[in-house]
Amino acid sequence: MKLEDIRRKIRIRKETYQNMIGQDAEYSMNQLTSEERNILRKEAHCTWTHMDEYGCQKVYGPMDARNKWTLFIKKIIRKIFYKSMGWYYVPMIEGQVQFNRQSKQITGSILQLMDAQQEEMEHLKKRLKKLEKEGA
Repeated sequence: MKLEDIRRKIRIRKETYQNMIGQDAEYSMNQLTSEERNILRKEAHCTWTHMDEYGCQKVYGPMDARNKWTLFIKKIIRKIFYKSMGWYYVPMIEGQVQFNRQSKQITGSILQLMDAQQEEMEHLKKRLKKLEKEGA
């Protein structure tokens, strides 16, 4: 295949895409408004503050029972399973807690970085506008 044929095919594909979609095939990203960015940042911060790294330990929550005997039997069965199978699932829970703690730290760092970059972008936008006014 010649270079001219390849260029012709690329041109035809671009024209077809433009005719189908009504826009260029070039990369175009819809920018978020400042309100949308602020909403996303607030949601991310809210989610981060409510992350519970010990959430996986809530397996042993309160037990529901119809009467005291049923509750007593459930507690005994729970203790038996903990004594017999604790060696198996306690290390998994500890590993999950450690992973959750590290995930929360990384997420917090990413959020701080995102805020710092957002502030820097706002500063650079103001500076650019100021330079444009001075140049005009």
